[in-house]
Amino acid sequence: MTHRNPMTPGTLVLAQHPKHGWLLLNRATYESVELEEEDVAELPTEGIIRRSPATGYTSAYFELIKACNLACTHCYLGGATADPLTLSQKKSALDFIEKQGVIWLNLTGGEPLADPDFADVYEHAWNLGFIITVMSNGLLLERDDLIDLFTRMPPYYLSLSLYGASEETYRRVTNRSGGWKKIQSSLRKAQKAGLRLAVKVLESKENVHELEAMVVLAERYGFHKIMRDMIPTVEGNLAPLQLRCAEREPMEHFSECLAGSRSFFLTANGTVCPCAITQHLAIPLQEFTRLRAVAIEALKLPDDCKECPSFQRCGICPPRFRLLTRQGSLSCPERCNHEQAS
Repeated sequence: MTHRNPMTPGTLVLAQHPKHGWLLLNRATYESVELEEEDVAELPTEGIIRRSPATGYTSAYFELIKACNLACTHCYLGGATADPLTLSQKKSALDFIEKQGVIWLNLTGGEPLADPDFADVYEHAWNLGFIITVMSNGLLLERDDLIDLFTRMPPYYLSLSLYGASEETYRRVTNRSGGWKKIQSSLRKAQKAGLRLAVKVLESKENVHELEAMVVLAERYGFHKIMRDMIPTVEGNLAPLQLRCAEREPMEHFSECLAGSRSFFLTANGTVCPCAITQHLAIPLQEFTRLRAVAIEALKLPDDCKECPSFQRCGICPPRFRLLTRQGSLSCPERCNHEQAS
């Protein structure tokens, strides 16, 4: 087989997937090729980042900070805070994630771009060979230094959230002024730089009147999906649920979840848990070998669900159920209208 020389150092990454075997990933185009062992042996030793062997984990979320430049009423973090890790600790955490064989890394927050260490953290993650998605509100993306960083080291996606289609609505949803102007500037700059965008439109009672306009704007830059669901805060506060426009739509019956087995969530405190909504179960990174056991316990179906007549047609996950019931006596605040539909 023949290989094109990479345009810049670190463009080509060789990673091992637990199900698909060896993957050669091109971070200039984000194309990938599955390779056999004999193909891997023929690859040049120079110009390709060779990742640690697979351990079963393929993706990870790294919450760089809990702080944010917005104060959205729907935010699942609520008033949660964390003492920030040092840059050295963040780099060590990335080294640890790489040793697990993780391929897809999601940098999140809070607002990750607001982290003073973001550029250094991102560059370290890139040099380790991750396929990186940055999950952001996008307002800080208008900064030239960030555009330059992402142009030199292109992320897989910049996953950006859109909260309105006017200054008034942006201010009402985010409790901050100037967001509407900033997001428009950010989207234009990112598109001009040729960056890959995945724009998510968040629908709530506060912005539903502008839903069509938000979708039109998102389609201009890289519309991904409409986010209609709200979840309680990590502390169990149910207030965000009051912002939903409609009852939760029936989902397929909850089945296998990859949290804790194929993916994990590293918190801004430097602890680890199966997913973002299981942060109350987080354990020290030094006890990482216990993570699968933590996930198995978290994903056990509650007895209330087993006894529910709507069980077979409800898609709620067990960790979410426990969040919903932590501050109330309702057996399930998410109960849909399955009984009436049957």
